[in-house]
Amino acid sequence: DVPQQDRSDLSGANLRGADLTGANLVVADLTGADLTGADLTGADLTGTDLTGADLSGFVLASADLRGVDLTGADLRGVDLSGADLSRTNLAGADLSGTDLTGTNLNLAILDRAHLDGAVLTNTNLYQASLRWVDLSDQTVRAEDLSYADLSDADLSGADFSGRKMEAVLLRNADLSGADLSGAFLGGSGLLAAQQFDLDLKYWDVPQQDRSDLSGANLRGADLTGANLVVADLTGADLTGADLTGADLTGADLSSADLTGAIVEQTELTNVITTGATYDESWPVDWAEAN
Repeated sequence: DVPQQDRSDLSGANLRGADLTGANLVVADLTGADLTGADLTGADLTGTDLTGADLSGFVLASADLRGVDLTGADLRGVDLSGADLSRTNLAGADLSGTDLTGTNLNLAILDRAHLDGAVLTNTNLYQASLRWVDLSDQTVRAEDLSYADLSDADLSGADFSGRKMEAVLLRNADLSGADLSGAFLGGSGLLAAQQFDLDLKYWDVPQQDRSDLSGANLRGADLTGANLVVADLTGADLTGADLTGADLTGADLSSADLTGAIVEQTELTNVITTGATYDESWPVDWAEAN
């Protein structure tokens, strides 16, 4: 909304190694600029256009990058710790080895972004879109993944233990061998509901407030102690998954494959199991559950 004449024009500028710490570059035009090795620690780049800019060796710790378009940007090894990238478009960006410790990625778009070796400690991924990303075998210590969209993502062997993943979307994601022990994957507001001993049922909770793991590959996944209250697990592959101590109250397991799944001390009240495959030895009255 800022008139062109009121925007700083740094397009194509040579800013290699420049010290721009704390600089005010709000809605600046940096298209095609060479920022190799530049230090923008604490800079305000809200609404800045960085299309085609060379960001290799960039230092952006604690920088304000809200709403910046970084589609397809090369951010390999960049220090983005503590930066604010809320509502930033990082679709297809290369964030390999990037430090995202304490970074705010609320509502950011990271579809098909490369995150190999990225540090995701205390990262805020609330409502972020991470469709088709590859986080296989990585340890994810994000602060909040609630309402994030990880549909079709490769999360095989990833460690999400103890993470907050309220109403997360994991539709058709590959979670084979993933560690989700102690993770909270329940629907919105359900912790409070449980405190008041409410009779939770899948159909009583709006779709957008339920974790969606429909069609997900959870073969051999560690779900011990996980909160999957009213989660959508329709058609999910839970073959050999460990559900010891997990809470599946009101979850929909229709057409899910639970062959060989471990269900010791698992809460299965009001689960839906229409068309599900499971071992006859399971300690549950399926007729009552349905």
